[in-house]
Amino acid sequence: MKNSLIKELQKLLPDSVSYGKFWIYRHLGTRVNSQVNKPGKLNALTIIICSKGQMEITCNFRKFILKENTVFISHSHNTLSLSVTENFDGYIMAAEEQELSEFAIDPKHIPELMDKAYDSPLIYLKEEECLKICRAMEMISEYIREKEETPFKSCILKSALSTFAYTMADILYRHLPTIEYEIRSQKREKEHFNRFMKLLSENYIMHKEVNWYADKMNLTPRYLTTTIRKVSGYTVSDWLVRFIIKDAKYLLKHSDMTVQQVAYELNFPNQSFFGKYFRKHTGMSPGKYRNSAEE
Repeated sequence: MKNSLIKELQKLLPDSVSYGKFWIYRHLGTRVNSQVNKPGKLNALTIIICSKGQMEITCNFRKFILKENTVFISHSHNTLSLSVTENFDGYIMAAEEQELSEFAIDPKHIPELMDKAYDSPLIYLKEEECLKICRAMEMISEYIREKEETPFKSCILKSALSTFAYTMADILYRHLPTIEYEIRSQKREKEHFNRFMKLLSENYIMHKEVNWYADKMNLTPRYLTTTIRKVSGYTVSDWLVRFIIKDAKYLLKHSDMTVQQVAYELNFPNQSFFGKYFRKHTGMSPGKYRNSAEE
């Protein structure tokens, strides 16, 4: 799916600031547009800092509760929905990886952090660590809000973004031993499940075959399906259907695409094939679903 993250979030959260495809929103105990609660695909690295209150995040069907002094890190390709309490204070930051690279933030500097963040995206911070990250985000926001364009603005932003990225990495790196212990204490089946979910979230539109995922993981299709069912209660095919139908429903309800365009967007060979697939797994045609009250 094409990424329209910045434009969509700016409409939903008018107090946000953005520079190119880098976006920051500060929430200070105000009501958020209800459409933020609807699941959407965010093809960007997303970081959410909670300094007060609470937020519930659903990420690829996994629920997380952010409370005071917590940070949540979401990779590209994840699907998120946010439920925010009115007393929530914090920041939401999103940026496309390409945009970050243009600001000379090399993801290769923090690969271990990002790998661990996929398995343990919710991390508890010390109060002073949370404040330090919030100050860095606010500094970036202030630079973006500067209306006057000067030859130095992009350089200042580049420096501020770089400082923020490595401040974040430095703080979270101190929490890696705990995260690493939690991951190592998991059973092999859970490790396979985490790896499968990561592969799935990045490839389900182009690859809808169980064999493809088994081959990528050097496992037999039978073993993979058995393991995924054991850990999650769903088979590999079940998860594929959930991800595809989730996107199909979202596009049918929240885009101007025709049914045929939705079919092509989700890599179905034609509208007829997509219609049969959608009806099989929802009990209604794409057109009927679009006109229904169901979300």
